[in-house]
Amino acid sequence: MNHLILDASIVALACLPNSEAANQVGSLIQKVAGSSIKLWLYAGQVGEILEQIRRRLTDSDSQDSLTKARELLEKFSQQCFWLSALSEDVSFQEDDPIRVGLVQATSRLGKGAMVVSDVKSRLSYGFPFVGVQQVVDTVMSD
Repeated sequence: MNHLILDASIVALACLPNSEAANQVGSLIQKVAGSSIKLWLYAGQVGEILEQIRRRLTDSDSQDSLTKARELLEKFSQQCFWLSALSEDVSFQEDDPIRVGLVQATSRLGKGAMVVSDVKSRLSYGFPFVGVQQVVDTVMSD
């Protein structure tokens, strides 16, 4: 494992560390920070990431919530790399086109790449999707 793409909900949790799930994600981010593992954000999910951050803000109905979400994402993304969304990532035949894009993006990073997610349908798809705890356990054992 040398590349981790963070699914949109994981990024939102990392940007707003105020719950047990967010603490688990924060722990993952801290453990990875001192290693050779690179964190990636998928450009095809920017809108979804911003919306998930905005919804988690306590004042999500305010006019400034999108601005705040942008600021939080910009701050968090400074410790990550951005992975482009390419035309080959798009599929209209699938129920979850973002899943297809993430799988395609992961393949561009090579064998050691995975997607950290908490979306049940993506986790049930299997590799390259992994849960936060699975990654934390793997990093701890290295």
